[in-house]
Amino acid sequence: MSVVDIASGLVQKVVLLATEEVIQAWNLHDDLETLRKRLESIDALLSDANTRNLTMPAVQNWFNKLEALANVADVFMDELAYEVTRKKIIAVVGMGGQGKTTLARMVYNKDDVINKFPKRMWVTVSDDFDFMKILNQMVVSLTSRPSTLENIEGLINYLQKKLKGVRFLLVLDDVWNEKQGDWDNLRNSLLGVGAARGSNILVTTRKQEVVDTMRCSVCYSVEKLSMEYSWELFKQRAFSHEGVLETEIFKTLGRRMVERCGGLPLAIKTLGSLLHSKKSEQEWLLIDNSEIWKSKGVLSSLRLSYDNLPYPL
Repeated sequence: MSVVDIASGLVQKVVLLATEEVIQAWNLHDDLETLRKRLESIDALLSDANTRNLTMPAVQNWFNKLEALANVADVFMDELAYEVTRKKIIAVVGMGGQGKTTLARMVYNKDDVINKFPKRMWVTVSDDFDFMKILNQMVVSLTSRPSTLENIEGLINYLQKKLKGVRFLLVLDDVWNEKQGDWDNLRNSLLGVGAARGSNILVTTRKQEVVDTMRCSVCYSVEKLSMEYSWELFKQRAFSHEGVLETEIFKTLGRRMVERCGGLPLAIKTLGSLLHSKKSEQEWLLIDNSEIWKSKGVLSSLRLSYDNLPYPL
């Protein structure tokens, strides 16, 4: 990349960063504005010199020094941009089945969140951190229609039209990828969208390494449910709405099985829903004595639920 290209790129980065809320809070806006004006002058001078194809040793030496300085400035601006983005990222981390997605969905659908963020996007990432796929899913979430865009530039231009000057909330659900380069690609694209100050990204993940890679500004760890709350959640599923009667024998068996769920909400809800339709002590004992409990947590209760599905007619 030539020094002219670097200088032009620096101008664009400064313009984007100057509008960010955290830049205002750090009192860097005036400094960036001064830098922008100087860079524009340098960019114009370099373009003129490049057009004239000046090759004098003194001019060439000046070009070389300026290129080295521009490269350092470019790295610094990328780091500053990273810090700006980091201030916007909130992570929810916890084991599978602990309710991370449920919590994120509750936040996503709250009235005050809807009012604060005119544009909201939900992308389920899972273990396939495909940059193009994520951008396409952002478009789908915004438009409720399949995205037919197949190149990065087209996707970013479209997102700019939808998000420029608008405060947005982006949820990246179930992120597994720890690769810095993949996240950098997405981060740089989001910076280029030009959204309004106060936009935020909410990430859910099982892995602390993901949180570290993204350098999230705030991280909430979802704790396991206590036995008291686990039991209350189970009772809502198993004993209510024409479920089995809450007798002593069913409470004893239920508590024993709930304890094996390890405080995982998904496992507890799955177990409660399964036992809701089991009306006899024999049926409960059959599930209580199942060998499937040897695999712990949410997988055991999901497998029990699957194995006890009614046969098709």
